[in-house]
Amino acid sequence: MSGSGRRLVGQSVGFRHVTHDPDDLDDVLVVRWPEEVRKALEPLRLEGPGAGRARAWRLLAQCSAVVSALGILLTAVMLIGVVFTAGELFADLPAWFRPGTALAASAGAAMLGPFAFAFCDARARRTGALSHPFRRGPATRPRS
Repeated sequence: MSGSGRRLVGQSVGFRHVTHDPDDLDDVLVVRWPEEVRKALEPLRLEGPGAGRARAWRLLAQCSAVVSALGILLTAVMLIGVVFTAGELFADLPAWFRPGTALAASAGAAMLGPFAFAFCDARARRTGALSHPFRRGPATRPRS
């Protein structure tokens, strides 16, 4: 957000160049941040009564996102196999494999995956609101 870096003006940042080209402006690797930035860049870990549930809902949301993406890819492959090759693409597969059933299942995963993701993500945010953020360091530990 605008103005959020004003406290960092005048503080030192350690960096090094990744390449040996002195004219390359995009080869900077920051190796030392000011203390405020380092604390802000640490990963957020929730603690409290809702932390475990929030992590579980977040895992379910990530799994539903993966299922949705795989459903989209499998639907494309199944459509190519069923529509364009008239099922010949699946001739070497076992007899129990049904292309129509696989197409319906993959299309269902592609359609319902985003809804499952939205639901699980909303639940993760709601249960995560019960907990409080915990960052390492003596100044930011929660009081008991």
